[in-house]
Amino acid sequence: MPRCWTCGTSLSGYRYSCSSCENALQELKNIPYSISEGFKDLIRVQEYGFNLLSDQLSEIATVLEWGFSELSWQMEEQTEILKSIDHTLKTPSETQANEWRKIAEELRNRGILDEAERFFLQAYEKNPLDYRIYVGLAQTYLQTNKFDKAKVFLEKSVPHAPKKEIDYKSYSYRLIVENNRDRYH
Repeated sequence: MPRCWTCGTSLSGYRYSCSSCENALQELKNIPYSISEGFKDLIRVQEYGFNLLSDQLSEIATVLEWGFSELSWQMEEQTEILKSIDHTLKTPSETQANEWRKIAEELRNRGILDEAERFFLQAYEKNPLDYRIYVGLAQTYLQTNKFDKAKVFLEKSVPHAPKKEIDYKSYSYRLIVENNRDRYH
């Protein structure tokens, strides 16, 4: 009695495999076709997914690039602020003089000239390098008709005039000339 070559069960007749093994072998013959079609479907889905992903990645990259440039800009701003704070901390007398000068200018604008003079002189003692203090004090003296004092401070201001596009020295000289003209006319 012959036996099935696949599973070893007894067979009748001249057959080499049982009916259940023949069915299984037939299914195995059909598998390569169904697997290849499945792989093709899987490849199509992957390609579609990767295409969508690549489109979205460019948008993500743009957003990230914008975010990093925004962070960079904010860091530059903070760096400038930190440099300003560092400068303030390193030059306390200059900072104090600047505050007193601003107070003196406001007092002069309000017509409180004696107090303005006092604050300008305090600022001058703290920071004799600030051109604005000299000119502000001279203008205060001009308003109080103390022409000699105004001339002294205008002459002292000349070496401290900023060297920029505007010639601040000429401004000091012009005030000196106007002071002399007003005084003698």
